[in-house]
Amino acid sequence: MRQKHRPNATADTIGLLVTLLLLPTDGLAQHWDLQPSPIQKIEAAGFTPSVETVIAVLNDRNNPELRPIAARALAQLHDTQPTDADEASFAALVAAISDDDLAVRVYAIQALGFFRRPESIQVLTEAFDHESDAHLQYVIVGGLYKLRMPENVSKFQEIALNKAIGSKTRRMALAGTEDVGAQGDFAALGPVLDDRDPEVRSLAALIMARKKAIEIDRLVEIAMDDDVAALGGVGLIEQIESIVGEQITDSSSFATHENRVRQLRVWWEKRTAASQ
Repeated sequence: MRQKHRPNATADTIGLLVTLLLLPTDGLAQHWDLQPSPIQKIEAAGFTPSVETVIAVLNDRNNPELRPIAARALAQLHDTQPTDADEASFAALVAAISDDDLAVRVYAIQALGFFRRPESIQVLTEAFDHESDAHLQYVIVGGLYKLRMPENVSKFQEIALNKAIGSKTRRMALAGTEDVGAQGDFAALGPVLDDRDPEVRSLAALIMARKKAIEIDRLVEIAMDDDVAALGGVGLIEQIESIVGEQITDSSSFATHENRVRQLRVWWEKRTAASQ
């Protein structure tokens, strides 16, 4: 996915496509029960929804409107009706992530997230390493996230630690370090606790707390950080209470996050004073 493949794509165009194509929950959710599905759109255009036909549509540059849909249709076919033709689908999607058409590239990346195999990790990782556009970096990390493969954790950590990468992408990578179910070295995320983005800091602290990879004083420090506290409801206070085995704050439905942070400060001051 090198820059030379993007002759007509502007940052605004890419951003709009990413906004339209990715759902906010995990960046890659697909719901084939929504109507019409990609396969139904292929059928409505008069094509037989076979792997061979859909690949032909994907490669048909005289059919620009259907090509992105064809990429999604290959993912749907693989997800719902896996066959021996999956190798051909995979090869077609790998080729499509370097396509001149931006929408085809984005949908092909998404589609590869359904092919849970080491080759998908390799393809998407190489694509990420050669991509400098922040929006497309986010799409690629979304593809890696969708794979839910423990082998991704080292790449996710590498991305999360790289402050030159956009905050939105690093947050998804952070979430990926935990969601893939890996047992990696989560203490290695320590530098992320000093990130300029409070959402990145809070998410890193939350994940490290869940993995027992952060000291209690550092966790409390992050939770009491004004910018992090302003986010509200990030779960850090609950993690602190779980670690110390004590109900520190009022967790009733009437309690505001601001009041809970204030109670946390009071508790921490007393705890610190008592230990001196």
